[in-house]
Amino acid sequence: MPLLLHDPRVTSIKAVTHRAALPQEWMGEKLTARTVDEFFSGEDMASHKGHYDVALCLCGRTYSQTSDEAVIQDANASMPIKVVDFCRKAEVRHMILASSVNVRLLDCHKRGYPLYKKMAEDHLIASGVPFTIFRPTLIFGDGEGGVAKLVKHMQKYRIMPVLGDGQKLEQPIHVQEAAEFFYKAAMTPPENGIFEIGGLAAMTYNMMLQKIASFLKRKITLLHLPIRPFTLTLDFLERRGCGLSVNSEQLVHIDTDLDTDNQPALQHYPVKLRPFDEWLSTLRLK
Repeated sequence: MPLLLHDPRVTSIKAVTHRAALPQEWMGEKLTARTVDEFFSGEDMASHKGHYDVALCLCGRTYSQTSDEAVIQDANASMPIKVVDFCRKAEVRHMILASSVNVRLLDCHKRGYPLYKKMAEDHLIASGVPFTIFRPTLIFGDGEGGVAKLVKHMQKYRIMPVLGDGQKLEQPIHVQEAAEFFYKAAMTPPENGIFEIGGLAAMTYNMMLQKIASFLKRKITLLHLPIRPFTLTLDFLERRGCGLSVNSEQLVHIDTDLDTDNQPALQHYPVKLRPFDEWLSTLRLK
């Protein structure tokens, strides 16, 4: 029986995969939907041991969703680590973990969101639990997060501030595509592998903004601002415990290529990817 583990703050099964529609095969007898907290409420572990085929851990919060560092650490490190420990004790036969391509940022930003994601990855790899780890690029289509905020800004304003030259690469992946990767992995024996997953094609940040503006039929002026003064200021303030609504990790993200090679993931889990422009046409605008 596959097992679905997720953030206890998420209450509906549909919301678990970033509000993407779950495949029909996951409904009914094949799916047990339980929150993380339920598995650590003093239940007898014997009742779980050897009972589950797959644990799918989608816990996560980003800085675009909250500026509370404790929530970020809990959702991206502490909670997934609890899930790993449960899987080890209950002898779950396959754990699938949602990480992030932002783990790459650890080369130049050794704290915060990318560090917490890497902590969860390392704990799973060391646990002995058979695993598959996915590192998605920028996820969109759930009505929240980075792309949704860009859409909302462009609906209100005709000037879009851009930190840096906007030439760094993004490769946004729609939530339904990400959900399909997770579903196919859940129906496949564990690979003990780490797979980066992204959308059909990479594009510069400027190009992504222009595609959104075109979709909205809005003439937008991109106002490019030097990124380094912002990065140094935010880094200085964070090290002294001054939290702001924007942080240095987000700026490092903007200033780093975060495209990916989908081929290793697609060879194991064939998913039909659609162009970014096509997915934009499915967005529900308010």
